[in-house]
Parts: sequence; C-alpha cells; structure tokens
Amino acid sequence: MKPQRSFLFIVFFFSFHLSAAEVDTPHEFSSGTPAVAAEVNENFSAHELAIDDNAQQIAEVNENIGAHELAIDDNAQQISTLTTTITDLESENQSLRALLNALVLRATLAPSLDTVVNLNSDFAENPNSITNRVSATEYNNRFALLKFDLSDIPVGATILSAELRLWHASTNPDTPFIVTNICAQQVTADWSESVNATTAPTLDDTCISNSWVINIIAGMHYWSDLGTLVQTWLNESDNFGLALVVAETDFGSVDPDSVDGAAHETTFYSNEGQYKPELVIRYQLPQ
Repeated sequence: MKPQRSFLFIVFFFSFHLSAAEVDTPHEFSSGTPAVAAEVNENFSAHELAIDDNAQQIAEVNENIGAHELAIDDNAQQISTLTTTITDLESENQSLRALLNALVLRATLAPSLDTVVNLNSDFAENPNSITNRVSATEYNNRFALLKFDLSDIPVGATILSAELRLWHASTNPDTPFIVTNICAQQVTADWSESVNATTAPTLDDTCISNSWVINIIAGMHYWSDLGTLVQTWLNESDNFGLALVVAETDFGSVDPDSVDGAAHETTFYSNEGQYKPELVIRYQLPQ
C-alpha cells in the first residue's frame, strides 16, 4: 500500500504543476468579415505549436513518473531485503540467547581478604602469613575468615554450585594421628584483616558444609553446597564471607592432654601461600 500512495502523490504533484501552453492567436475574425486563408493558417499554426508544447510537457511528466515508479520499486525491494535481514537477525539473536541461557560458566576466585582470629588474644594475627590456622582447644582457639569479591559475576545470574577449596599443609608427621571436622559457616558482620578477639565478627551457627582433615596428610580439601549462600551474596550484597571453624576433633586412642598444642592446629595455605584458597562457582547468565 505504501508504494501506491507514493505513486499517487507523485502523479498529483506533477499534474498540479502541469500548465497548458498559452496560445497567442495572431488574427481575430469578426462575423460577416471575409477570412483570409493565410491568416487562418497562421492561427492554426499557433494552436498547433501550443498543442505540441503541451504534448512535450505530458511526455516529460510521463518520463518522470516512470523514473519515480522505478525508484519506488527499488525502494520496495530494499525494504523487503531489509525486513528479511531483520527477521534473520532476530532469529539468530533468539538462538544465541537460548545458547547463552544454557551455557554454564565457571569462575574461580581467590580471596579478597583472609586472616585468622585468635580468640585467646587481643592481638591480631599476621595478615601476611602464608598459612591460616584453625583450632579449638582451651588455650589455642582460632578460626579462619575468608571473603570473596563477586563483582565479576553479573547481578541476576543463577548460581548452580559453589565450592571452597583449600590446601592443607600437614603438621609434623611425628605427631599423633588426629582427625578434625572443620565447618564452613556464614559470617554475619563486617571485618578486616586486623581483626582480633575483641573485634571478631559474629557467625551464623549453621554448619553449611564440612570437611574432615587428617593432621599429618597434606592435600586439597573441599567444602561444597555453598551455592545457596553465594546466591544470597549476589542478590542481597551482604557478603561478609565465610569462617572455617573446628566442629570436633577425633583423637582416637591418643590422650588429648598428651598432644603438643601445635598438633591440635589444622593449617591451610592462605592467599599469600603457595596454594591459594579458591572459591569455584558454576553459574548461568541472567535470563
């Protein structure tokens, strides 16, 4: 319909500007007066010239109309081609969006902050230590703090899973065989690496995930099932990190009082150590 309207407009435009040629009749005749053939012929010639001039104008208008019709047809073809291209791009965009929605991405984050709180001391632990120690004895009570920056993960992403990975550095192999259950708990207040027993942040009592560690065997340890917590951090932005807390220690047949205090500690490499802590997150982009 649009090309037809354009065509009618063009015809109207040219018809409006088309004016008949003015005829200057050289001779006028009165009733009862004899007409001279030469003068009549001159009048006929003048009108013939005017008619030819009008015919020329009509031919030019028709030529212009033809040119505009070609331009309209060409524009209609371009519009049709562009419409097809847009449809194809929209289809490709939907396919790409479906692919992105199904794509599972992985982020491996090192801590932005990590340290240890010694509940038996008002002095802060060394924040540049290559290890973080956790323990739960009367005179040696420590828990580790770790915080991770999630700014590289888009807001609105769906967290599929999150797992904390720490490398356990073994204690002296001559110490007794001790197994320690260490829980990952949510930190519920802000903190810094200069934290001490007095300024220690509050913790949620829930053990979100746990890992059993043998004191004399080095290796990687994992705390899984952290996806819900990371999703909460991402959605609500109250990200105060995690604490690693000793839940229980199995001394087996060994008398705990006979064990050197250092053997009660479970030591992990810190962000300054040889094997950095990692929070491995699997997620999908926002829909």
